[in-house]
Amino acid sequence: MARLKKLLKKRNRLKDDLELFALELKQVEGSYSERLVTNEYDKTQHKLKKLECKIQKELAPFDDQKEKWRHDSEDLEALHTNLDDAGVPRYEDDAELSAWGRVLLYKNNIDNTSV
Repeated sequence: MARLKKLLKKRNRLKDDLELFALELKQVEGSYSERLVTNEYDKTQHKLKKLECKIQKELAPFDDQKEKWRHDSEDLEALHTNLDDAGVPRYEDDAELSAWGRVLLYKNNIDNTSV
């Protein structure tokens, strides 16, 4: 995480540098200095692109975790839908039941009706 923060700070500095180069380019337009500033701008852009790749590598594990959470939330949504279809209430005594609480309530109802 510390490495990611460091990379993000560096990226922000490079973006600031690019903005400064863009302003400087407007001021030196048509002069010999324009080529020098353009070269610096291009180098900074290249550094920024390389840094963006490093940041993406650092973020990859978080993307995997987000994908897992997305699947878990879809599973939970399907569970609630099925429990709704089975008539299992979402609330009991003005308190919202958790998914597990609803499953237990459903199981207890099934056990009581099969006896």
